[in-house]
Amino acid sequence: MKDLPKNGTIVHTVVAHGLSTVRHHLLRDRHLARHRTERRWRWRTPSSAHASAVIERDLVFLGATLVNRQALLDGHLPQDTLYLLGLYSEAVGGAVRAHRGRLIGAAGEAMTAVFGAQTDARTASREAIAALAAIELAVARLNARFEREWGRTAVVALSLHAGPAAIGSIGGGDAPAWAVAGETADVAARLAKELGRRLRDPRTARADAPTIVIADAVFEAAGIEPVDAVESFHDGVRMFRSVKSLAQDEAAIR
Repeated sequence: MKDLPKNGTIVHTVVAHGLSTVRHHLLRDRHLARHRTERRWRWRTPSSAHASAVIERDLVFLGATLVNRQALLDGHLPQDTLYLLGLYSEAVGGAVRAHRGRLIGAAGEAMTAVFGAQTDARTASREAIAALAAIELAVARLNARFEREWGRTAVVALSLHAGPAAIGSIGGGDAPAWAVAGETADVAARLAKELGRRLRDPRTARADAPTIVIADAVFEAAGIEPVDAVESFHDGVRMFRSVKSLAQDEAAIR
């Protein structure tokens, strides 16, 4: 994949950076979104002799991290780990697919999804917010189950960020995989990871701590006011305890 843009990084190889790096990328992405037009180029993959179309466009990225996996599974068998991760993955993945998103990365407790591959930025942003609300409800149902079975509940950190990135299919055969490159995707994943660290840190963790962060770029694209925000996470990023009131199609998230 040597013809990918030089500043691109495949989303599932993200390495967390410091707070200043996250803030820098957020500000730069908001600037680029105002000036960038959609571009297309072609590149070759190592496993395929044919060239695959890659599109650079405004996308919305969702990050999810199961914050307390270790505490939740403490004292349980290895098969319980797979059982829990399976339920968690289905809760997140089912909500993403129901709102026309695509899962592009899953590694244990961390998952990443993209919206907007085939829709405009406004629609993608609204669908991503609705997917967040659906995940929120799905996790609440899971926690009722976990409380009954294990006497514990899961804490899931969720993030949304919007901006320009490249998306395309890679690999040969009948089932090519979707891949995304660009710093917007990286920032979305880092936001969820950083929020997860805060929720694990005894100095900042509390029972009513917000578990959702959304960049202002998402609200700007969706044309929605960021109501119910409880505090600022970074410049241009707000924290929420719930996003159910933000979702425009209430029936779609039930």
